Order: sequence, then structure tokens, then C-alpha cells
Amino acid sequence: MKPGLGSRCLRRLSGSDDNTLKVWSAVTGECVQTLVGHTGGVWSSQMRDNIIISGSTDRTLKVWNADTGECVHTLYGHTSTVRCMHLHDARVVSGSRDATLRLWDIETGQCLHVLMGHVAA
Repeated sequence: MKPGLGSRCLRRLSGSDDNTLKVWSAVTGECVQTLVGHTGGVWSSQMRDNIIISGSTDRTLKVWNADTGECVHTLYGHTSTVRCMHLHDARVVSGSRDATLRLWDIETGQCLHVLMGHVAA
């Protein structure tokens, strides 16, 4: 473990068609937290510091506090499954089967830009 990173660097995420996101200990292999809130399967997730982002077939992304498991924001805007995302600083870009990319501010929950151009997902 690198100094200053704490136990967060020893956690892994998984999403499931049971609509949950699980946080696992990379050391013990045990589930240490289950995040409940999506109404569809969780297809993508990423963790950085104390933030977890998840994308779902329910067409939303959720921003979670990794320490408490609390959902901080639900990001609405996609009209189909959220298939992928990338978290960078206070922004996340999400890709959906609706053939759009959306850039979000994870601190406010606001959609900053919608990028269109693909004709199929």
C-alpha cells in the first residue's frame, strides 16, 4: 500500500444485474459494502479517492460517497443504458446506447455538455 492512500487502494468494485454495486476488499476477497439505489443492472463503475461513480441500464449514473455508501447525486439525461464512463477530477464523461456522450460535474450533478455524432451505440 502506498503511503497516504489508506485502505481505498485495496478496494475493488463490481456491478450486477441485481441492480447493486459491491465494494470488495482486495486483501480478503470479502464484500465490505453493497450500494443500493439503481433500478436496473449496473454495467459500469469507477472509484477514485472517496468517490464512486456507477452507470446503469436504468439510464442514470450515480455519484456515491465511498466512505459512507450514500448516494450524493443521481445524474439524469441519457435515454438508454449507460455503458461506460471515465472519471477525471470533478468531471465524469458517460457513454450511452442513446449514441451520446455526456460530460457531468460530479460536485453539482449538472450535465455540462452533450456530445452527439454517432448514429449507433
